[in-house]
Order: sequence, then C-alpha cells, then structure tokens
Amino acid sequence: MYTGGILVRAALRELYALGVTGHDVLFSAVTNTEPLAWQLPPILPMGTVGGIVPTVYRNPRLYQLDAAKLWKLYSEHMAEPLDEWNYSPTKGFILVHQMFNGVLGAEAKLMFSEPQQDDPLAGAVFSLELATVLRRAAMGSFRGSETDYYVTLGPYSFGIKDGLPIAGSNVWTANLGKYVRAQLAMPRGKVYTFKQFNVLDRIAFWAMENSHVIPDLETFIGALAPLRIYGKPEEVLRVEQDLYAVPEVKPGFTSEQKRNQLARQQREAWQEAKSIYSNWSMNDKQRLEHIYDLMVPLLCTSTEFRKKLGNVTRQKIIMNAAELERFQNGMNYFEGIYK
Repeated sequence: MYTGGILVRAALRELYALGVTGHDVLFSAVTNTEPLAWQLPPILPMGTVGGIVPTVYRNPRLYQLDAAKLWKLYSEHMAEPLDEWNYSPTKGFILVHQMFNGVLGAEAKLMFSEPQQDDPLAGAVFSLELATVLRRAAMGSFRGSETDYYVTLGPYSFGIKDGLPIAGSNVWTANLGKYVRAQLAMPRGKVYTFKQFNVLDRIAFWAMENSHVIPDLETFIGALAPLRIYGKPEEVLRVEQDLYAVPEVKPGFTSEQKRNQLARQQREAWQEAKSIYSNWSMNDKQRLEHIYDLMVPLLCTSTEFRKKLGNVTRQKIIMNAAELERFQNGMNYFEGIYK
C-alpha cells in the first residue's frame, strides 16, 4: 500500500532523527502484552511526523466526474441505516468504486473508513471523507467553517452543512454543531485489534513506553495505522528489514556519527523523491506534493522548494511549460547535491 509505506517511513525518519536506532526498537523489552487498538488516522491530522503531515488523502487523480451520478449514489447511500451499508473487508465500499470508477484503487479503504458498528456519526464521517477526496482532487468549490465542510459541483453539494450531512440528515441526525473541525482531527472508523504481534505493534509499543521521546505520540502511532490495518505481509517484512539495516548508534554518539546518519537519511529520501519524479502514473500535482513531503524539511526549506521546484499549494494537475522546466531544473539541482 503506497501511502501506508510513505507514512511508516516518515515515522522511522522521526525515530532516527531523535537518535533512536532499529536495535533500540527491535530488542527492547515489551511490558504491555495487551493487543493495541488501531484506527485509521484523522482526515486532517493536526501534527506532523518525520517532517510531513500524515494524511492518507494525497490528491487522488479525478479528471472527470458525473456530478449527477455522484449525488445519486451519495444520497441513496446516506438514506440507508448503517446495518444496510455495503462494506467489504477486502474491497471497502463497493459504492466508492462506483462513484469514482475504481480510480482510487486500494487507497480507497484508507480514504473511506470501515464504520464502527452502531456509530451514530458514521454518516457524518463518510460525508467528510467524500468532501475531502473531492477537495484534494481540486474538484468544485469548497466551503469550510466551524459548522460546514463541503464541496459543491454544479447544483450538488457533498459533505457537512450546519453540522449535519447534506444528504440523509433525516437518518443521520447526530449534529456536529461547531465541532466539525474537531471531528476532522479525530481517528476514524472501526477499531481493529490483532492477535498476531508484528513489527508495527513493536514500534508502537516502544513509542508508548518512551512517550517522553516522541513529540506527538498520537500522530506518530496514527502514521503506522494504515499499514498495520491493511498492509500485506511483504510490506510489513520490509519495515522490519529497514529497522535491522539501521546501524546501531547508542545515545551520546559523536558528531561524525550524527552527520553520517543524517547523510544516509537524506540519500534515502532523495532516492525516493527521484522514483516519484519518474512515476508517470501520477499527475504533476501529485508528484510535486509527494516530493515535497519527502524533501521538506529534511533536504531543503519550504521556501527553497517553492523557488527551485514549484508551489505545491497553487500547482494545478498538469504543469505548464514554464512550471515543468522549473521542476526539471530543480531536480537536476538537488541531484548535484544529494547524488
């Protein structure tokens, strides 16, 4: 799972930057043996981990949408009570694949959370998730306030208005009131527990038992959650291999060791940035945003990134000739530094 892997690598970068080694995590004693409770991270996380905001909404590629069809599917779905929602543990909401013609792929399960049984806010959460996908894809016009969070496409609006879902408000009557932003910052969906213990549990246990070291524990564990919930065995194994590969450096290591460790992290981030630059399955805005997440602040400042590579917040889906030239020249510039 592409996004889950990015978030876990960000969490590992944070550990390494704090002087924590793979050996520290893998071979520390675990005193708490109760299974952890995992939830998908918030729609809009408030903190950062490894220099990035750990969001799972990474500018989905939505070029054309039939707004009338989308409204029909959304309103019909929201007219149903929770026990009649069609959710597949393996595929997620079948409805979502119909809404977006399958383009979200496996990432759809991260963007649209499996609802917790009997959750009175499941309709509100689904509406917020849908509005966020449309917003991140730069579709329609967005409105956000204490009580509103919705996107308008032509005559149709999707999301929360006056604290209630725009569709199905007669079914989903729990009113968020002025707490829409608070809901956006909360973990989402079903709470998962797993009997089998893997390396992501170990990382989370280590972080909880050393919470004085981690700047934002909740955000850190949230970054691990997508891969813990939906990751394939080979993806989890790769995380364990990455931890084993980190040279053991004890607390109090020398300035030279610190420099070497930072240089290694920078090389790894740059190699990943280059692979994203060459990934033509993404549009230009997606590539620029993914590269920003990897490079700032580890390789450059946000100001330098904007000058050398592009403006993430203003970038459209497709770059014009001048933007593309700046992007290419900027990558060549940083290649000369971090190759």
